[in-house]
Amino acid sequence: MIMAEMLTAKDIQALLQVDRSTVYRMAEAGRIPAIKVGRQWRFPAP
Repeated sequence: MIMAEMLTAKDIQALLQVDRSTVYRMAEAGRIPAIKVGRQWRFPAP
């Protein structure tokens, strides 16, 4: 099985140039693809 590279909220924050809380809100709203692993969000690499 091939695992896709996953990014952190900090990585997405830098890519989108938004606040980290905005990244979390976008993930929770389904506006950006994300999965929650435990208490942390992970985002597939573009």
